[in-house]
Amino acid sequence: MLYAPELQTAVRLAREAGALLLRHRAAGLTVEHKTSADDPVTAADREASALIVAGLHAAFPGDGLLSEEEVDSPGRLRHERVWIIDPIDGTKEFTTGSPDFCVSIGLAVRGEAVMGVVYAPATDELFSGVVGEGCRKTANLSSHLRLPLSA
Repeated sequence: MLYAPELQTAVRLAREAGALLLRHRAAGLTVEHKTSADDPVTAADREASALIVAGLHAAFPGDGLLSEEEVDSPGRLRHERVWIIDPIDGTKEFTTGSPDFCVSIGLAVRGEAVMGVVYAPATDELFSGVVGEGCRKTANLSSHLRLPLSA
């Protein structure tokens, strides 16, 4: 399988970040706003981002990183491989107690998306895929469903 180490690392980090998010939500959240009331952010967003960024940097130190919660650096554009991270896709939903939020981690090589992981911690559903190899849904750590993924 292409990108097997990358996929394994992204799955592990998505699950770790998801567990962190659920702990934060159980403890209570303080919601801030980036630029408007429609753009919430929490300490959980920042901590999940830091966890994922540190894990990816440790595993793949030569790769570029772009996270929604980190300051962007044009230096990432010098890298052939760039990880793209949204530590909480659906922060509004996360802050209201809805299960409709996820951790998203993707890898682009030479500007093309090649692999991605989306983990919904509240429902314990994980979607992962590699272009040309299909994608997989893992729900509650036990069921698997393979779906085609176009290149």
